[in-house]
Amino acid sequence: MADGKQELRQLLSRWGEGDAFARDRLMRLVYDRSWRLLDRCAGPGTRPRPVHASALVFDLLHEANERGRAGSRIGNGRFAGLVAQIVRSALTDYARDILGRRHGEHPLRLVVDTEPRLDPAPEVSEVERALHALHEENPRRERIAELRLFGGFEYDDIATMICMSAADVEREWNDAERRLLLLLDPRGFN
Repeated sequence: MADGKQELRQLLSRWGEGDAFARDRLMRLVYDRSWRLLDRCAGPGTRPRPVHASALVFDLLHEANERGRAGSRIGNGRFAGLVAQIVRSALTDYARDILGRRHGEHPLRLVVDTEPRLDPAPEVSEVERALHALHEENPRRERIAELRLFGGFEYDDIATMICMSAADVEREWNDAERRLLLLLDPRGFN
């Protein structure tokens, strides 16, 4: 993977210099790497385990020498946000395309590393439907929810990525979270 890490770093640098082709190649590289990581936990011949999307994001950021969670700041907020978005897309596609071939047995579930902890972990397809509905209502809240649910990012990190104050991000997340909980389970949560 040394060559892949080097290519990732080079593409990240070129994207920072404004190279649109580098951004597109970077997206493809991250997407493909996401699928390989997903194959390890939910691939053919295995019973899918719940997936920690934020762990996928953290691994991908680590490969690019980005600084992840655990109290540190995000080195390149644009890249971190892009990785969370790509992991969401990869998880959704993986759940639909690969696991769909198993005719609904053992759906892929998303472990949410932020509060509230959803038990049982919701199916990736359910989360995706809820996020689409949230996007129709408020695209900014959907983006914040994506970064929290799929990236596991803290309010300060999200604020940096989307140019808002951390207090505003927290307020928007609280509203988004309430709406998502209702969308995921209309019967309500305790």
